Amino acid sequence: MRIPCFLVSAMVAALASSAPAQDWPNLPTAFQPANNYVDDFESYAGVVPTHMATNSLEVATSLPDPEGWCNIGQLAPPLSAASGSYCLEMGLIPGTTNYHYVRNGLVLGLDGTGVGADLWLRAKAIDHGDENELWDGVWVSTDGLTWTQAYGPWNEGSAWGDTVAMNLSSTGTSTAGQFYLLFAQQDNFPYGYLDGIGIDDINVDTNAPPPPFANLPAVFVPAGSYFEDFEALGGVVPAHMAVNETNALTNMPDPDAWCNIGQHAPAITAASGSYCLEMAVNPAAVTPHQVRNGLVIGLDGSGVSADLWLDFMYREYLESSDAWDGVYLSDDGVTWVLAFQLWSGTSSWVQQVKTNLTNIGVNLSGQFYVLFAEEGGSPYNVSDGIGVDDISINTTPPPPPFATLPTAFVPAAGYSDDFESYAGVPPAHFGINSVDSLSGLPDPLGWCNVGQLAPAITTTSGIYCLEMGLVPGTTSYHNVRNGLVVGLNGAGAYELNLDFQAIDHGEETQTWDGVWVSDDGVSWVQAYGPWTPLLTSWQPVSVGDLMTAGANTSGDFYLLFAQEDNFPYGYLDGIGVDDINIVDPGPPGPALSVTGLVAGGVATIQVDYATPGGTVRHGYSLVGGGPTSTPFGDLLLSPPYKELPAMTASPAGVASMTSPVPPGAAGVSVWMHALDIGSLTFSNGLAEVIG
Repeated sequence: MRIPCFLVSAMVAALASSAPAQDWPNLPTAFQPANNYVDDFESYAGVVPTHMATNSLEVATSLPDPEGWCNIGQLAPPLSAASGSYCLEMGLIPGTTNYHYVRNGLVLGLDGTGVGADLWLRAKAIDHGDENELWDGVWVSTDGLTWTQAYGPWNEGSAWGDTVAMNLSSTGTSTAGQFYLLFAQQDNFPYGYLDGIGIDDINVDTNAPPPPFANLPAVFVPAGSYFEDFEALGGVVPAHMAVNETNALTNMPDPDAWCNIGQHAPAITAASGSYCLEMAVNPAAVTPHQVRNGLVIGLDGSGVSADLWLDFMYREYLESSDAWDGVYLSDDGVTWVLAFQLWSGTSSWVQQVKTNLTNIGVNLSGQFYVLFAEEGGSPYNVSDGIGVDDISINTTPPPPPFATLPTAFVPAAGYSDDFESYAGVPPAHFGINSVDSLSGLPDPLGWCNVGQLAPAITTTSGIYCLEMGLVPGTTSYHNVRNGLVVGLNGAGAYELNLDFQAIDHGEETQTWDGVWVSDDGVSWVQAYGPWTPLLTSWQPVSVGDLMTAGANTSGDFYLLFAQEDNFPYGYLDGIGVDDINIVDPGPPGPALSVTGLVAGGVATIQVDYATPGGTVRHGYSLVGGGPTSTPFGDLLLSPPYKELPAMTASPAGVASMTSPVPPGAAGVSVWMHALDIGSLTFSNGLAEVIG
């Protein structure tokens, strides 16, 4: 059958119009060997070679854009290059004011046949203000249609510098044969003016980058009682330590990195003595850029059966948040696990809270490494950096969060406290805590005051209340943790409903804010919190039943009012508490239940909350659930009903009995009710079906 030419033409046109536009229509026609491929664009002298193809497309239409700028010299000499006179420039044409989105892409044809290893890409790059867009970065494809990203988005410096080493073979796209390598950029301003990415000195080879911290110590010292203040070293790096000073992008040694324990210079400031660990860019560097510092300490936990705890002194000088900041552990020097992030410090030396190193997933029973790491781009003590001193690793755990506990316990049910009767002398059932939030040690500037420090600034009644914050008037702002622990006994209580009056002077939310309960003084469960938002005037706070918080309150237990923050009480911070009340409404009344109500079986009938030692009368009806009027209220049984043998309640108020269920009673409906004679109170009624 012959198809008319016009029909063929129409079908071709229809198919062409429905096909999606190719993201990068211009592809190279030749391929260069991928291993040891080096390109600085100089040899082409502005002529695009056959193993390269340039693309400049208008983003909205994917059509060629005459104002796109994908230039290796064929459009104009570059504004600048990392070396020589040529490089790759991507953006809008320099000088245009027709700001709109363009997509630029230089595609290289490479051939990885026979390489037999991963291919790594490195280059020099410059960023003139590029924002993150869909296509920004480096991409790989085997067919020019499907692309996988090897790196992106662009995050380069405003001066020419090294890119990270990019593994082109880890994208899922094969580099073992011919493939395309794409450098892409998308944005809306001219190259060199608020926008644009420059690339130069491209290098592709099989050389994997070194690990982030290649220098490891050769010696390991005991971990159980390790202490280091760097003084005895005298500026010499010992064998159980290794210093890493590298470029953050390449992991190669960098002369501008500064990981100094005295081998470069005495410390600018130390927590003690003349030496400490300083990490940032060299204070004398004239071209600051991103560096990575790391001091690795070799330790041996052999024979240590207890947990290992780390603490140290440190100072922060405007340190920015970067990938490797913190303290890490490793048992092989390759895989590192974060133990502590170096943040929330100050420009003065502070004590770091103890950190348990044993529970983070690294084997510490033999030789292991502790890494103090910092990454940043500015000089130490100028606008960046972390200082570390007085490192301690031992088996001494930190003090409990609230170490001072009461020595006496008072009944919880009916407890009422307005703090007046003590006249500023804390009673034995109070434990008062004011500790530094980091170290857990007593803080003389903490303010947990029930009158022993001063009369209250404001109360709801009298002249005393609980005040928690920093000492009023101090300007030494730092985080302090306050806690009043009350010793209570909940024996015999049915509910312990807590309410009190509170005032908020500007409290921010912190970990320990609120009301807590504990049955051992070690493990605490939160019954209420955090404090915010509360009013700046006194207002009632209802916590609810403390018995439902999760701690055992049937005997002696602890009730904690806690506050943590960094400003003086009554000035931008602090929580006040007054007029504490704990109410027990008493037993809820007799509660009837039945279990095992199965034909041929034995049922258990039970009444809880009966009068201790009293009599409980009860019965059933096969007709209905009443009500039947009695002098004591409605009996929820319809006549005729049958009374079962009376039960006697235990001292705990529990009355129960067992009764056989007739074998042929399956499916029979039965209604049950009980009366507590001691209180002349009916229980709940039951409507059951025998199983």
